Amino acid sequence: FVKTLSASSICPEPVTRSLTPVGNPEYGNADIHSADRRPHSACSDKSAISVQPKGKTSKTNDVTVEEEAIGITECPFAEFGCDVKLPLNEIKKHIKEDSMPHLLKMCDSVSNMAVHSGVLTSACVDASRKADDVIDRVGEIETLFSSQYLWRLSNYANIYANARRGQPAIVHSAVFSSHRHGYKLALAFAPYGDSDAIGESNSIFLTIIRGEYDAILPWPFICPITFTMINQKNGGDVSRILTPRVTNANMIFLARPNSERNPAFGLKSFVELRMMEEREVFVRNDICFIRVHIDLTPIQKYI
Repeated sequence: FVKTLSASSICPEPVTRSLTPVGNPEYGNADIHSADRRPHSACSDKSAISVQPKGKTSKTNDVTVEEEAIGITECPFAEFGCDVKLPLNEIKKHIKEDSMPHLLKMCDSVSNMAVHSGVLTSACVDASRKADDVIDRVGEIETLFSSQYLWRLSNYANIYANARRGQPAIVHSAVFSSHRHGYKLALAFAPYGDSDAIGESNSIFLTIIRGEYDAILPWPFICPITFTMINQKNGGDVSRILTPRVTNANMIFLARPNSERNPAFGLKSFVELRMMEEREVFVRNDICFIRVHIDLTPIQKYI
């Protein structure tokens, strides 16, 4: 059936509804109007409005505020696992009646978040530890395979005392490379001096060791070498530069090794012993540092 009403009897003030299912005052209210959004005075222009029986759908666009507001909506606790969907006016009842299940679902969600947080924290700690390991490894690689090598000599007093007695007179560094896939080298240090420098200054030498990449390296060895005794008191370092001279007599030192290693060559007079004895300058906490730098400029086109 169709019931015809006058416009004046069905044109009340716009309905005000809460936007939140719970409808707590602290969340605030807001007006919900018909999607028509025409001025209220527009109702007076109509002589009649058709009202369909319950269960029928109007074929016109004249939908009342009540019909638009009553729609299916999901429970506000859907993100915690509640899959209930009800008309808006029934959601309030659902929330009140199912408060305990909602609370349990929220507790489960919080517990899962705590577990996931712990997993993420553990992963972050593990990643940080791995990053530290990588940094340490990079430092080792730079030390071993860059064109600069830093030799840390600990227990210097004992090394020096043994050198004075000749037991042994010379100490050797770890093996290092001039560059990646480069010359395999090692340092030899005489704390009390060598040959005619004994008792006057210490001596520093370099030896070329047979390496895996000798076949593709240029020979003889012609790279200038800078030896540096590091000042640990913020003063001046002592540096000496040795440029290999390619002569027949020196080929035994500079040529590609035929045995395990070539004889060592270097500087008989490196740092005067009186300077080494200065308090906490070159030797501090019984430790001294010797740096060697290999200038690769002469062989740049080969590397």
